[in-house]
Amino acid sequence: MVVEYLQKLAIKVLQLNTSEGLDLNESVLELGFDSLSVVELRSKIEKQLAVTIPASLILQGPSIMELAEALVEQLTDSGSDQTPVEAKKEGGWIAYHKPKPNASTRLFCFHPWGASASIYQQWSDALPPEIEVLPIQLPGRQRRLQEQPFTDFASLIEVLADVLSPYLDKPFAFFGHSMGAFIAFELAYFLEEKHNLKPMQLFLSGVVPPSDNTLLEKIESLSEAERLNYLLEISEIPKTISEDPSLFNELMNIFKADFQLLKSYYYHYVEKKPLNCPISSFSGVDDNTLSDRQLSHWSEYTNSNLKIDRIPGKHMFMFLKDSQKLLLELISQELLPELITQ
Repeated sequence: MVVEYLQKLAIKVLQLNTSEGLDLNESVLELGFDSLSVVELRSKIEKQLAVTIPASLILQGPSIMELAEALVEQLTDSGSDQTPVEAKKEGGWIAYHKPKPNASTRLFCFHPWGASASIYQQWSDALPPEIEVLPIQLPGRQRRLQEQPFTDFASLIEVLADVLSPYLDKPFAFFGHSMGAFIAFELAYFLEEKHNLKPMQLFLSGVVPPSDNTLLEKIESLSEAERLNYLLEISEIPKTISEDPSLFNELMNIFKADFQLLKSYYYHYVEKKPLNCPISSFSGVDDNTLSDRQLSHWSEYTNSNLKIDRIPGKHMFMFLKDSQKLLLELISQELLPELITQ
């Protein structure tokens, strides 16, 4: 009965018009839930059943079966002091992947600080069939919440190069937003230097070149409370999450680890020779963390072309429906001509 209740509630929250049941063993994040709808699901369950769902469980994106197990444990043994059930399915580096065997190129997507690969969940369906999307999930979030997050940037790049090597057997491109852009940028350098491989296009979103540490200096000048508030502001965290103490604390742990990762990058950054792949720079028109002048310096990091596009929105402009549509159109325009000439 609990499983049936959860399935019906999930369908209602997602506003699905289907007579078919959902995959009970699939993560709710794979079923179409985002950060807002999964919080809504948690809230409805807690109110209707008078139970408590741990933030650590909901952030991992449990399956309906895992949620049911946690609920049965509470409903049949209320007052017990047992350890909360955790999502059992292990996550991997590549998440929300929808294989396209006939695709001509692969687009690897790296998420920003404090976020996860689920922000790229809808990209595969929105991009042409020639482009296969592979969102990269760093440890310490969602299905990898129980894994130790990386705080050393160089180590992360080496591991990623090894993990992605089996997928670099056809033309590929990198997209990264904010912290994810630096990961994409440094991974491109590493692959070119160590393996003589280069992406056909490097899409860097929401960042200025790494030699410009203006943003880091501003963040470090703030008190811890001010720093977290600033990170929340530019990351545009929904109130439904920031006003939930348990979810907020879990999210702050992710932000703190990612901030350490960024600091290790800035502190050990060494200038390198320009890349041999073209760079596309995207950013929000109203993103006050960067300027056109700062973005123009990306031209010093490539021997090829630099293209700069400002898109309506702030730092997280890609969360806006119309802005994301424009972004994906621009990505397609850059990749498809390359594919056609191959």
